[in-house]
Amino acid sequence: MSEISNLSFHVKDPFSWGQHGKHTAFKFVPTLPRNKQVGVLDVEGTDAHKRVGTYIWPRDRCDKEYNDRDDVTLEDGTEPLVGITIHGGAYVHMSAEEKCSTSIIPKRLMESGLFLEIHSVEYRLIHYSAFPGALLDVASVFDNLINERKVPPSRIVIVGDSAGGNLALALARFIKDERHEDTPAGLLLLSPWCDPSFSFPFNPTTQRRRPNEGIDYLMDTPVPRALIIESFIGCTSGTGQGCPTCTQQQSHTFIKRSLFKQRKRTSQQHNLLPDHISVHSPYISPASLHLKDEEDLFEDFPPTFISYGTAERLEDEIKVLIERMERNNVDLTTNVAEDGVHDLLILGFWNERQKDAIWNDIFNWSRDLSLKSIP
Repeated sequence: MSEISNLSFHVKDPFSWGQHGKHTAFKFVPTLPRNKQVGVLDVEGTDAHKRVGTYIWPRDRCDKEYNDRDDVTLEDGTEPLVGITIHGGAYVHMSAEEKCSTSIIPKRLMESGLFLEIHSVEYRLIHYSAFPGALLDVASVFDNLINERKVPPSRIVIVGDSAGGNLALALARFIKDERHEDTPAGLLLLSPWCDPSFSFPFNPTTQRRRPNEGIDYLMDTPVPRALIIESFIGCTSGTGQGCPTCTQQQSHTFIKRSLFKQRKRTSQQHNLLPDHISVHSPYISPASLHLKDEEDLFEDFPPTFISYGTAERLEDEIKVLIERMERNNVDLTTNVAEDGVHDLLILGFWNERQKDAIWNDIFNWSRDLSLKSIP
């Protein structure tokens, strides 16, 4: 209903101070310095957003560095993990606040005893910024953990559900492309939205449909969904159909590394390409069928855990994501929930036994990550 009516829920103003919660403390961290805004973040002009809000689990870790702790190591002698959680909500809903339904994810991860702390990012939704605003926000938190809180990158786990999984994939790609020496410990993806280009028809007379219609609660209303993606990528056509660059088969090829400056130069030379990122960029739609000839999409990605259900609307694109990661020899672990709907771990009404089985797999995977030594 919210998709059709163009309403948002559980949204927080990212520029305002957040309230401390029972388990969390709110803190602003500085936006990534301009000299570190490279690659896909290298956009002409100045981003006015100077700080990024985070909710830190637990609240007593708000101002501490990684080694400032009583429990120097876990019981098995390993160093604890630190999480960055990125909430879902199609880039229009939800918040990192403790009371939001998606916050069950950092809460359960903390209960595992494997994480020293978790930083839930209050990134900018499309109400406040088009791409790469949200990516800049999560990259800022990642950089702050390493350089201010002195967390070794090999202890950091990037976590995202639904649209948060899309943003987690983009952050992992940014690190791979521009900060390879800071490869994180792992990437935890829960029902990741990995092909927003699905919302744009390849042929204007043909509307593509996602699977499991009438089973999953996730809606796929064509025009509202396409308008969301247009807003996210900064397309100004406003028709819900995407611009020519969004729908042309080879539209992604002019941004080998998705650089805005390259895109602007190409636009000036040919007067065809708009001043926004392509919906088929691997930063936006890494499972896009238009990227099928890209052989190294996930080369050097960190160990990854993917969970999804066989009754969710994103099933097909997640399978493409898994296939591509396997082709690039990513250290991949998957959990497939039989008859599971989208992002079921945040649902209070879902089968607890099935949710517990998924959590147990996540905890086992996280434990394996924690056993790896710090380089």
